[in-house]
Amino acid sequence: MNSFAKTLISLSVTAVVSVGLLWGGDLLTRRWIARQDSEQVRETFGEFWDTAHFENVNTSEVAHVTGAWKALDDEDRLIGYAVTTEVQGYGGKIEVHTAIAADRRTVKGIRIGSHQETPGYGARVTEPSFTDQFSARRQPFYLDTGKQRTTLRNGTYRAAEETYDSSGFRNVVTLTVSEGKITAVEWDAEQQNSTTTKKDLSEAGEYVISETGLPWHKQAEIMENALLSLQDPARILYQPDTGKTDAYTGATITVSPFILLAGDALEMAKSTEGSAIDGISGATTSSQAVINAVNEACSFVATLT
Repeated sequence: MNSFAKTLISLSVTAVVSVGLLWGGDLLTRRWIARQDSEQVRETFGEFWDTAHFENVNTSEVAHVTGAWKALDDEDRLIGYAVTTEVQGYGGKIEVHTAIAADRRTVKGIRIGSHQETPGYGARVTEPSFTDQFSARRQPFYLDTGKQRTTLRNGTYRAAEETYDSSGFRNVVTLTVSEGKITAVEWDAEQQNSTTTKKDLSEAGEYVISETGLPWHKQAEIMENALLSLQDPARILYQPDTGKTDAYTGATITVSPFILLAGDALEMAKSTEGSAIDGISGATTSSQAVINAVNEACSFVATLT
């Protein structure tokens, strides 16, 4: 074997060994980093799950969420989520660690990490008197301002008058709520001892209220559209003493039954939802920032498959 071949073989062996050493070193480095990360996560969230181990979740495309993990038991069953978010407080960035139950909405607890809030004011968001308010409560969270926060539950809600009038009709209003908004409204009047309604009779020309004005079903439609636009029957303008309105062109019939029944149906749909958090006095911005961080953490895990 000539010297050139020996040199080539030597270089090849050196290259292979070098690659192997580099690959092995990189593998060891990555394992060391992963172990360090795992230990950091356990140190931060371990108090919420004593025996859990954590599986990393990709957060590269999510604003404010800087880290997220699934908390798993000894048999790799999901028992919750650990999420770290970073939001803007009054003095700078606030790091918030949120432990979330497997239902994705109940918060087991939170801890505040690094922050730049003012001692005695914003920095008080780190104290248990503030952070403990989140424990074992469901998202969404909101800053308590003394006003009850309500939302509309999805569904169909019906309100009807208890008795029939002298003409044998009773008004009925049905509302459909979807994604927290009124998406469909129907105002009709049931006829006593009949399956035919006032709207049916009006559309067939058998129930006539005026020779010159719009038929009853068209006027009912005007009021239905008004409610869809305003989303609140209390905002519909009318004269309580007469029960009529001059605010909606073409509507000359008595509209008070519609407004009152729509209000009843809307009350059925209302649901007090979320958890009120008492903010730190003099540190509203810092308090709201932490609340936002916890809500964002819950919203993030809600998107996971």
